[in-house]
Amino acid sequence: MDSIKRLMAFLFIVGLVVLAGCIGQTTPPPATVPGQTPMPGAEMDAKTLNIGWQTWYTPTWAGGIIVPARGLDKKYLPGVEVTWFSGLQGTVLINNMIAGKTDFAYMGDMPSNVGGSKDNADIRAVALCGWDDEMCMQIHVPVNSPAKTVKDLEGKRISVPKGACSHYFLEETLAKNGVKATVLDQSIEVGLANIRAGKVDAWAPWEPGASQMINLGVTRLLTRGRDQGVPHTCYIVANQDYLQKHPKATVAWLKAEMAAKDFIYKNPDEAAKIIADQIGIVPLEVVKMSMKSWILDTVPPKLAIEHQKKAGQFLFDQKFISRTPYYDPSNPKAYFQLQYAEQATKELEGTGIKGQIGDVPHFKELPKNWALMPEYKAPPNDKFPPQYP
Repeated sequence: MDSIKRLMAFLFIVGLVVLAGCIGQTTPPPATVPGQTPMPGAEMDAKTLNIGWQTWYTPTWAGGIIVPARGLDKKYLPGVEVTWFSGLQGTVLINNMIAGKTDFAYMGDMPSNVGGSKDNADIRAVALCGWDDEMCMQIHVPVNSPAKTVKDLEGKRISVPKGACSHYFLEETLAKNGVKATVLDQSIEVGLANIRAGKVDAWAPWEPGASQMINLGVTRLLTRGRDQGVPHTCYIVANQDYLQKHPKATVAWLKAEMAAKDFIYKNPDEAAKIIADQIGIVPLEVVKMSMKSWILDTVPPKLAIEHQKKAGQFLFDQKFISRTPYYDPSNPKAYFQLQYAEQATKELEGTGIKGQIGDVPHFKELPKNWALMPEYKAPPNDKFPPQYP
């Protein structure tokens, strides 16, 4: 059994490396459902739409896998050629957006803040694609590690991709617990290889890699966001040039995204099977484990914005950015452009599909087999980095 587990873990690492080598592939996952009938009267103002998503980042599965698998792009964006680009981390997608190769991209709070702070690009957040207190908020140790609490990490070596959502959680957790450790900047696949080889004492991953390693008996969970009171948010960001030229296509894509989430809400087992089949090397049980850590509904915008400000402060303090995005909604370059999601929500009224904008989350309507998390209070709006005019 141990040899089988080691083989599966090795194949998982190989899979990550293969995926890293495949970055740039734009072919969408093969549809498992025939093309949907276009929405009546749908007329698009765009011919193409390039979507960036992350295979190894659970909140992106709705737009990256379920939309094409269910033919929702054909239904909501008739006549628009949609292509998909998969990257291992949000920073890869940001670089693609700067190069003009990607119009929309799915990413967590850290890389989306980085994208919004760029002076050589105009990247805005158009929707929230999810929030949670576990998906990207985990610290793992080897399964046989003596560590029992965060304090046991004092003086230890911890692997994390710096600038990622898991880096934010790691630093927040170490600070809250008064722990000083050596934080190593390593990609997700390098960190995985190193914790298996005993070269690091702890690893800060995200889903589905986290659940995969627990399932294989390689690591165990030491702590997570709900234990430390640290949330995580996910965003759909877009190039402002595309938003201005193609507002109808923007709204249509967000409707397709919301419809994909609605399908996952109502058919979690079927959705998990589609996702497992498309990814290939992640077993179905791991997909289900991972999906339970991801709240599909969105946090009220005010709370998300406050969290994003705090995340921006972290990146500024860590010298990853020289300024934050323009959070002030009165600024012409305001980072959050939620009017497109608001319009998509309005156009979906009466369809039974829940929109992403509103002050009251729909948590009570989630299937009973989904793990829910407690409601968060907005972090204090205290000292934020400079916002340039």
